[in-house]
Amino acid sequence: MTLKELVVHLAEKEVVLWLDGNLVRFKPASRVSEEIKNEMRRYKKDLQEILAKDFARDMEIKTENFRLNSPPVPESTGGVGTEIKKILSRFGIVATPNCSCNKNAKLADQWGPDECEKRADEIIGWMRVEATKRRLPFFDPVGRMILKRAIKAARKV
Repeated sequence: MTLKELVVHLAEKEVVLWLDGNLVRFKPASRVSEEIKNEMRRYKKDLQEILAKDFARDMEIKTENFRLNSPPVPESTGGVGTEIKKILSRFGIVATPNCSCNKNAKLADQWGPDECEKRADEIIGWMRVEATKRRLPFFDPVGRMILKRAIKAARKV
């Protein structure tokens, strides 16, 4: 079976693929035979590459649509939480009515840069939880980088 045949077969069976770290995950498993699983293992690198490109393209489209349809980014009040929200909004990630983003941002603003540095793991945990709820990939080093930039920006004010 060629890679193209494999992809067509999975599409016909309405099997959804996604990347989870280095793993290619799929569902529903009941629609994937052992033969197809073996083919997926054989083409793992190719599937990873395809899924990574799809994700990058989707994020580019979502980000561009957000930039075209969203209000301007609010000016910072100088708090770490506000700065995190400002950074994330550049990627189309904004607070929703039923998320804890605004509450957490307000708390981080109250703590100030020094306390946020001490509680970095806690704040990164907030971001990880929210990313999981939104089914977005999350990488701790990226969360840490966002937090460091937000702390630096908050100290400038």
